[in-house]
Amino acid sequence: MSVVHRLTAIFAFVATLFASSAYAAEWSTSQLVTGVQVTASSGGSATFYVLSSGWGSASCPTAQWAYIDSSATGASEILALAMQAKQQGKYVQIYGTCSSGYFIITALYVLS
Repeated sequence: MSVVHRLTAIFAFVATLFASSAYAAEWSTSQLVTGVQVTASSGGSATFYVLSSGWGSASCPTAQWAYIDSSATGASEILALAMQAKQQGKYVQIYGTCSSGYFIITALYVLS
C-alpha cells in the first residue's frame, strides 16, 4: 500500500470518528483541485486553502474554498494530498463543516 493510499485511509477513518459529532460534518462532492493557497495567520500558524469550482456539499453548496489551519492535526498531510491531487489531475472529496461560506476541512480523500 502506497503512502498516499495509507494517508487517504487514515483520513477517511478519522473522518468517520467525527461523523457523529454535534457539528453537521459532511462529505463534499468529487471535485478537481483548481488551486492551493497558503496564508499566514495572526497566531503564527498558516491557513491552507483548497479551491474547486464548488464543493457542492448540502450545507455549503456554493463554497469554492475549503480550508484548514496549519496547527490542526494532519493539516500538513492534507495540504500535501491536495497539492499532489492538483498536480496529477485527480478528483478529491473533502469531509468537514460549512462556516461563513467556507468548507472547513477535517479530511481529504483522493479518488483514483
